[in-house]
Amino acid sequence: MFWYPSCIHFPYTREKTMKILILDDETIICRSLALGLKRNGHKTFESSNPAEALRLIEQNDFDLLVFDYKMSLFSGFDLIHLLHNKGFNIPVVILTSQSFKQSELKKIRTHSVRILSKDSALKDIVAAVESFSVYPINH
Repeated sequence: MFWYPSCIHFPYTREKTMKILILDDETIICRSLALGLKRNGHKTFESSNPAEALRLIEQNDFDLLVFDYKMSLFSGFDLIHLLHNKGFNIPVVILTSQSFKQSELKKIRTHSVRILSKDSALKDIVAAVESFSVYPINH
């Protein structure tokens, strides 16, 4: 389970509030991530079903997707390729407990993707998500 402190101070300013879809077959992870991201001012949508997530992506204008690498219907990389083949170019944070071969990572090198351990602290996942919407204070 993620631990979320009541106040996290990040050394940057937010450019915008993001609309984020969280996809994970573990409901507790979806809820924990959503809570942490909502506390940082983002609007979140949750799904535990890849087919439902695809429908939500087609019906909404998401700024970022956060999803598990290993899902029942297909992998996170498969989802990235499917989305790009459908014309979506949405940044992605993939959460995983697996390690990847270099050949697998090369397949997604051109896409805006961050890969994090599913065991990462919530504050680290929130920081990775926020990096898609912010400029450093010195910028």
